[in-house]
Amino acid sequence: MNRKKVEENVVEQIIEVAAKEAKITTEQSKTNLTKALEEIQKFTLENGEMDLSNIGISVFTRTIIPK
Repeated sequence: MNRKKVEENVVEQIIEVAAKEAKITTEQSKTNLTKALEEIQKFTLENGEMDLSNIGISVFTRTIIPK
């Protein structure tokens, strides 16, 4: 299995688990993941770094798995 396929499988698993945890559809989970990644990208562009500890992993998980 090549790297791209492995990455795709991991992303799909994250989406499925997040959907189950939040009791939302897989499609909504994909939307939430996209939003989270956009927030990370925005932060990175504004601050010139990609250190998730600076934005807090909770931002990522709150976006993917809303309460």
